[in-house]
Amino acid sequence: MGGFGYLSVSFFPSLTMAATSGLAYKRKRSNGEVLQERLWNNPVLKAHFDSSRDVHHYKKLTRPTIRNHDLVKEHYRQFTAYLQQLFDEGKSEKPPQAPEIVIGTPLPTLEYMKDFLCYLVSALQGRDTSTFIRYETLRGYMYTFLALWPRYVNVHPTTAIRYQLNAYIQSDELKTSVNLSTKIRDLKHVEPQCLQILTETLHSASNIFRSHRTQLQIAFLILFSAASAARPGSIVESGCYCGSNEALTWGDLDFYLIPDDEDPAHPSLVVDIQLNLVKGYRDVDHRYQKILFTLEIRKEHRMTCIVLPLLGLAFQDSVFAHFHSVDSLLCPERPPTTRVKLLLRNEVMNLLVFRKEEQGGISDTEAVTHGSWLSHLNKLSIVAGFPKPLTPYDLRASQGNKADVELGETARKTLMLHDPKSQVYFNKYKSKTITADLSAVSNRRNQDQNKVELFWQTITVSSGRDTNAPTDLMLKERENLLNEPELVKLQNEKDKATNKIRQLLANEQSEEVKVQIAELRRIAAKAYNTHRVLYWGELCLRIKQARQRFFDEASVRQMLSPSEPILFKGLMAGNSNDSKYRIESSFLSLVNDLDTGDPVSDYCTLVNILISQPERILYHKFYPGEKPDDENKCPHCSQILTNLPSTTKPGEHVHHCTRKVLSEKATAQVQAQFTPQECKYGHCSKFFNQRSEFITHLIKTHFRKMYTHCKWQISPGVTCDAEDVEDWRAHFSELHGFNLDESVLTEYCTICGIWLYDIAGDRQELNNHHLAHYADLFDSFSSRPLEGTSVSLLPVGIIETEKYIEYTPGTGFNGQLPEFHGHVSDNIALVPGFCPSCVFNEDLPMRKRMHQFIGLNQLMTHFNTVHQPHFSESENLCPVPSCGHHRFAEQELLIHLIKFHRIPLAGSGKHSKVKCLLLPSPDRKPLTHKRRKRSEGFRCIGCSVVVSDINKHLQRKQTTEQAKHCVYTAKYSIVTNGERGPVQIWTAPSLSESQE
Repeated sequence: MGGFGYLSVSFFPSLTMAATSGLAYKRKRSNGEVLQERLWNNPVLKAHFDSSRDVHHYKKLTRPTIRNHDLVKEHYRQFTAYLQQLFDEGKSEKPPQAPEIVIGTPLPTLEYMKDFLCYLVSALQGRDTSTFIRYETLRGYMYTFLALWPRYVNVHPTTAIRYQLNAYIQSDELKTSVNLSTKIRDLKHVEPQCLQILTETLHSASNIFRSHRTQLQIAFLILFSAASAARPGSIVESGCYCGSNEALTWGDLDFYLIPDDEDPAHPSLVVDIQLNLVKGYRDVDHRYQKILFTLEIRKEHRMTCIVLPLLGLAFQDSVFAHFHSVDSLLCPERPPTTRVKLLLRNEVMNLLVFRKEEQGGISDTEAVTHGSWLSHLNKLSIVAGFPKPLTPYDLRASQGNKADVELGETARKTLMLHDPKSQVYFNKYKSKTITADLSAVSNRRNQDQNKVELFWQTITVSSGRDTNAPTDLMLKERENLLNEPELVKLQNEKDKATNKIRQLLANEQSEEVKVQIAELRRIAAKAYNTHRVLYWGELCLRIKQARQRFFDEASVRQMLSPSEPILFKGLMAGNSNDSKYRIESSFLSLVNDLDTGDPVSDYCTLVNILISQPERILYHKFYPGEKPDDENKCPHCSQILTNLPSTTKPGEHVHHCTRKVLSEKATAQVQAQFTPQECKYGHCSKFFNQRSEFITHLIKTHFRKMYTHCKWQISPGVTCDAEDVEDWRAHFSELHGFNLDESVLTEYCTICGIWLYDIAGDRQELNNHHLAHYADLFDSFSSRPLEGTSVSLLPVGIIETEKYIEYTPGTGFNGQLPEFHGHVSDNIALVPGFCPSCVFNEDLPMRKRMHQFIGLNQLMTHFNTVHQPHFSESENLCPVPSCGHHRFAEQELLIHLIKFHRIPLAGSGKHSKVKCLLLPSPDRKPLTHKRRKRSEGFRCIGCSVVVSDINKHLQRKQTTEQAKHCVYTAKYSIVTNGERGPVQIWTAPSLSESQE
């Protein structure tokens, strides 16, 4: 065995592999032998070796640099084209040079280069499209233009040319003609309290994240960027390398457990993150950076712990080979005695840590882009109420300034990956604000830390934050924007083209007409797209200006007029605070409060909460007290709420199931209180032990005959004999003590947020409850003023166009007008809608008058099918008495109800920030849900449906309120040739009739 016999090859897998493939060590050979072998074995190398190298080679550049080259070359082409046009028109005697910068193109004269710079200054726009480009931008274009000639033409401009071009862009001659800004962006100081606010907002905000993984990813990116001062492109897909899919992978991370002498049962976890995507050195293996982090287990530091969201992501991806829970990792049964490195699964080494969110979930292969990271950070900072939105580079710059003070210049350059002689930090990142107590310095006193903290509090980015700052334009401001002449012109062009298309489509289409239609569609599309770009660009600019004004006027608003309301609020819809309809974050509720005495155990609990979160975030609203379970399932039927049809919202589904469950419980309670009963109707004497069987017997056997008179025996030999009773359910409930509902009617009052149960079956409890709401909301508007009294019918609080109106969702009339329109979001009625015709119809019971519509489409369908058919062509009064005695034509009344009362009678647009109600077209009536009509059959009076078999229709299972209403009504008419016959009372067929 020799001297190495004690070594086992199992400890050296690499040596084992080498042994199976022959000797890896080769004797030293001559250059000729090595060359011959390599050319023989490598055809690609041989082809390159034999090829000619008498060609122009291009220096390898990064993708952003090449993009800048292409941009300047395009500007140069446009410049030469402009000179060619002037030369052809005889306006200039300077002949243009070749537009392409390629081998053989002569170097332009110095004057020609200055002309090009003058063209760039005069033609290019600044950030707000109304200013010139910045001086640094022009200087960068100049150096890029000079760099094009050595690379693409192999011609090197002289030092004298460079000197003259520099002198020109700094000359007074140029400065007097244009104003080239030399300002740089203001540095936003991100302090610890800012990070605390951002992370709290991240876990509590709604409508920002669709998945919990994205939420964890953004939490880590915020905290990591703020601590490491890393460029965004080193951890996510850089905007300069769009489509490269290069980002941080799990293989770039190492996890270590270090024994803790003070707490041996809980080893310390250290995460080593290696950043390989260094700016300018992406392809250089030795230019990387390593950053170490560990747990922040103290209660006050949990929210800003960098490792916490990272562990959540790690266990979601199951990256550890031998640890499958955070408890086994941080609280192991056998703690390590030396430093140990945790092994990761081979399958995840190339898996991206931060992955893009797709429609079906999280992508397995696509990286999060810088644009997505920037967008989420902007939204978070705006929702948090910061005066200015944050960017990833604000986090980098703030940490660079902190490192410069706390760690020194050398450590700061290492942290920010700046070259030793680089001046970028001082030019771009260093804060220009001095927060020291200079008075103490001048008077040779010690620094007053209270003053220093006051200075930092003044300049921090969260200073003066206000979550009430506008995130959209007010209604009047939006109206002013829509009425801008340029936008109106584009809208008219689009409408003119679309109207012409409709006219052409109404007639027979020839080939010439088809060509004309295609051209009109192109014109309409161009006008629409241009309108859309201008509208949204101007909208964003005006929102930014509105936020700036809001923060500028904070002192006036808070100190001089503190009682003045900021926003217009209404009586009902305006006070619809939707915070109580949202799900609170379980993580956010525990991260600051969880304290069992064992900080490591508490930390494990928080990680487990992050891991156990379902994939998708339900940002939808739910009624108070109703929410999904921990797996995003309905707590009643276990339906996965993220897989519902698009027309059904999660809150709507849970509410429906809650109603069903509560109705079943109330019915079971009534059943438990049921005393075995004998049927006393007429001569019937059947005995029943179950309430359900008794009620079914009454309805199917005797209820049909009650339309003449009631034959229920009050006492032996004495019948009720009540006749002409309109509501038999109320009659039986009040006089005979029976609830004829098979299941107890259960209703939810969206105004009070409570469930109502009709245990007695007479609907009286529901009527009494709604009577109180009627007195509060509508009683003051129930009297019509005297004839001749002047009543203002001008709409308020809306933007009016030819085809629709807009108003801000949630706004009302401040008690000046009755409010019927409600406020519905995610099919949840924050404020219910009401039918104005039913509310003031004193012939209806209060329950029907105050019926709460939790879907505005239901209100539209109800009004257009029940009330609109009774309108006359003229002389219609508004159903709201407070509108006075003004007479409306049918179309005028519909428009009045839409504009003045905001009732959606012609449909609504799919908008979120504004509510859009369509107006009826002059040549057609409002939208209605039309049913297919039968010309022959039986028309059920209960549901107005024409069916072929009335017996089958009325004997179907009573699983819905509509089916119960049909059985309760039990009337029909025969339809012949589309004409209805007289109404008849339906009686159940006998056994012999049904057999026939």
